[in-house]
Amino acid sequence: MYDEIKSYKIPANDFLKKRDKKSLHNLLWNIFSVFVRLRDCYNGSGKCVTCDSKKFWRGFQGGHYKHGKTKATYFDERNVHAQCPRCNKWLNGNGIVYAEFILEKYGVKVFEELKNKAKKPLNYSKEDYINNIILYDGKVDDLLKIYIKNKALL
Repeated sequence: MYDEIKSYKIPANDFLKKRDKKSLHNLLWNIFSVFVRLRDCYNGSGKCVTCDSKKFWRGFQGGHYKHGKTKATYFDERNVHAQCPRCNKWLNGNGIVYAEFILEKYGVKVFEELKNKAKKPLNYSKEDYINNIILYDGKVDDLLKIYIKNKALL
């Protein structure tokens, strides 16, 4: 099961260095999204942050409170949570409920930080992308080891 989930395994660092920023951005998003969904779905199952529908982690998407691939909040862990496809795609993030969730979970300070940060562009260098790909790949590994130990993904 672990090998199946880790099938996106990151390529060697030399390979990453040869990729363009768009490819690195997409690879980081794929790994980051897996991390977010595993993080929010304790032992493999969880609830949508905006409608409380229950699903296995793979049934969720990484939903952004503040949207936009080019915004500084795109890879901010406080801005992305497990969200059902209905809320994320069809309800365009279910923004009012998502705002309430952010306020309840993180408080006004983080809510305002995310609002202000979303006005800034995402300025990642290739090195930033590579470092974050390695970081989140490690975080996914750590979560998977916990889940496998608890037999949550089997």
